[in-house]
Amino acid sequence: MLSSSFLAYANEKVCFSKVCVDAQVAQDMSALIHGMNSKESIKENEGMLYVLPPLSPASFTTKGMQFPIDIIWIDENKKVIVMARNLEPCLEEACPLYVPPNGYAPYVLEVNAGFSKANDIKVGDHVKF
Repeated sequence: MLSSSFLAYANEKVCFSKVCVDAQVAQDMSALIHGMNSKESIKENEGMLYVLPPLSPASFTTKGMQFPIDIIWIDENKKVIVMARNLEPCLEEACPLYVPPNGYAPYVLEVNAGFSKANDIKVGDHVKF
């Protein structure tokens, strides 16, 4: 099995009305599983965009994370549908799952904690990528 530090990710600019994020795109199963777990930190306007398979659960956890994050769920129309802010890394064996209300979103963006508040990102905002 490959270490997550050796996974290849595409890059995508994910833009909100006032700010863009330089995101690595996780779209294969290995990248979806490992996500940002191998990173000690990311820069202010960096993140990871998850492109989920159709109707796959959009549940996320902070287990294995090394820094706090915001999670932004985005629908098929590229509109923010829900956010979870300031999520601390989970150091326990059993960690909470963060799930959008309907259980599914085709896109999920992880960014540094505080990013969505600092950039006035709200539910209903349109996203370009």
